[in-house]
Amino acid sequence: MNARGNPRYRPLAPVLLGLTSLTSLTSLTSLTSLTSLTSLTSLTSLTSLVAILASLLGTSAALAQGTKENAVPDAVRSDSVQVLGPRPGFGYTIGDRLPQRIFARDPDQSIRGAPSSADGSSAPSSESPLPALGRTTRWLQRVSVEPVDDGQGRRGLELLYQVVNVPDTVTRIDLPALALALSDGEPVSVPPVTVTIGPLLPRDGPVEPRPDRQPPPLSTRTAERVRNLSLGVLAGCLIGGALWWRLRTRREATRLPFARAWRAVRHAPPEDARTWSAVHRAINDSAGGTVHAGNLDDLFETRPWLGRHAATLRAFFEASDERFFGAAGQPCRFDAAALAHTLMRAERHAAR
Repeated sequence: MNARGNPRYRPLAPVLLGLTSLTSLTSLTSLTSLTSLTSLTSLTSLTSLVAILASLLGTSAALAQGTKENAVPDAVRSDSVQVLGPRPGFGYTIGDRLPQRIFARDPDQSIRGAPSSADGSSAPSSESPLPALGRTTRWLQRVSVEPVDDGQGRRGLELLYQVVNVPDTVTRIDLPALALALSDGEPVSVPPVTVTIGPLLPRDGPVEPRPDRQPPPLSTRTAERVRNLSLGVLAGCLIGGALWWRLRTRREATRLPFARAWRAVRHAPPEDARTWSAVHRAINDSAGGTVHAGNLDDLFETRPWLGRHAATLRAFFEASDERFFGAAGQPCRFDAAALAHTLMRAERHAAR
């Protein structure tokens, strides 16, 4: 068994070195004891002892040198790069895409390299600076490889994998390992990343899909505020309009002659003399003087809005003459209160 010549036994070199040293020490003890028993002062024994010690030291040094020469060099390292994503414990299914970013930790370096094969055995190659696209494993396909910058001066690669096949049950799989190289030629390795994939629905057994997610209810707070504000403005307008109408009516009742007359006679009986007197007073106030049947034409000239009621006014004055100057006991067939109401409305319309 030669640990120096056969690469299969290189990892056993430290163990063999320890066993050899232990055996050498045992032999040394035995020889020393034997020499002591034979002759402690024998020059030949002393010479033999020195030779044995030199042989042991030479063997140990040779084994150590062989182990050092045939050890695996620390050239493929992963501490020079940083791997981001995908989330290892998250479940993916067919069609999902898994992003993976690889950055050089040194801002002065960048990534270049070639993808490993399905078993991860390929090495960096200057002929393929970027990992190749295509099917990488039974479950995954590399769909894009693009250089990226993380915004902090670090440059690297972004690899995008897509799940193109899924097993019947939830299974853990590995993203392919990568053997890359930095821009200065230093080789680095990217270990595989374990993720979980599974089918959309179980293969066997009844399937009860989950109910659709209900959308969140729309907020009506803004609409309610607008509605309340509109109702408040409308109520204010209605109340203000009613108050304005009430104040205007009261002001007209005290300012306009026929409005005053109607306010005085609206609850009085038609035959009451106060009704006739109130209508005569309103006609006189409107004309600015005393009005009788002989000067009605002058009234119609100064108050054109009364011209449309000329026939009614003439009938009023004829009925008034019969009431006040005619034979006593004759019934009055004219409604003076109705005339006051009619002229009050015409007066308000003319005043506006």
